Amino acid sequence: MKTQWLKLTGLFLIAALVALVVGSGFALNQNNNTTVASNSSPTPVSESKPVFLDIAQLPDELTPCLRNRSVSQYLLWGESGNYQLISLQEDNQWWDTIAAIKETSCQLLIPKEESLLKALSAYVPEAVALDLARQRYKKAIELAGGLEAFRSDFIAHASDPTTDVYLPAEYVQALEELGIQVPDNLIVVGVEGVNQE
Repeated sequence: MKTQWLKLTGLFLIAALVALVVGSGFALNQNNNTTVASNSSPTPVSESKPVFLDIAQLPDELTPCLRNRSVSQYLLWGESGNYQLISLQEDNQWWDTIAAIKETSCQLLIPKEESLLKALSAYVPEAVALDLARQRYKKAIELAGGLEAFRSDFIAHASDPTTDVYLPAEYVQALEELGIQVPDNLIVVGVEGVNQE
């Protein structure tokens, strides 16, 4: 059985779920026994509101986080205090992380190889994690064209019986608060993370 890491546009990584938000066009790539989603040429939902932003448009406060990285695009999902939930495209792979910003310094809290393998609250306080998850799905719903369009795409992607679908606990809670029932095959990832053995 293959493994799918939902990084919704969900960007996801973002992609399985990103595919939800911006439509199709994402491909899954196998790497070190982990399936991650990528998209070499993302398409904006509309010309006036791009989904993905070129790295040249990166806000100044995020610049220190991405020095010495080969990031080409990013998406800001939400902000809570000194934390920002972002998706990054690096080496043609999308992944989610949280940037901790303090004055002129910035640190990516979730390493690329751990993206979506642990609950967000493994990296930030629980209230912050849930706030970021809620913002993410509000934005994802907006980009998908509304709750019903998002729900339909999410269920279609997350219900694949041939795929193990992992989603951080805060994402699941945010979805349920929006009235979106997560499929039974979805595996909720807590602060302890996914056993990768």
